[in-house]
Amino acid sequence: MDNNYDVTNAAMVADRIQKLEETFGQKVALVRSYILQADATIKEKIEWNFPCFYIGDAVAPEDHIDRANVLIEMNLRHNKIILVFPTGTLVKGVTGIYEGSYKDGRRIVPMGDIADIEEKAPLLIAVIKKWIKAATIKK
Repeated sequence: MDNNYDVTNAAMVADRIQKLEETFGQKVALVRSYILQADATIKEKIEWNFPCFYIGDAVAPEDHIDRANVLIEMNLRHNKIILVFPTGTLVKGVTGIYEGSYKDGRRIVPMGDIADIEEKAPLLIAVIKKWIKAATIKK
């Protein structure tokens, strides 16, 4: 695993977003800004060609054994933004934002247009804060 993740990650994520179609890129950038403002400990990188947000040390994408520090993986296929919380079940009692109930603990949050993103932002930030607290306590 390359331990140099943090050196250029923000620039790589910004570059990836800038290469998207302009309107879609603006939505992705807005979601990214809400994720990053939720907590100063959140780091970002490109993983599987999409932005990924995590806390602690970076984990290589192929390391499926312990990805407990991965907060959100963005899925940006077909001009849709889907936020995947690989360990979404860490946060209990969340209503109004999570969708899906996968056996492996994933939860998703689809983001629509700008109005939908702005409407979901307070809940997204609250979930992120709760997730970080639960992940920190768990470690």
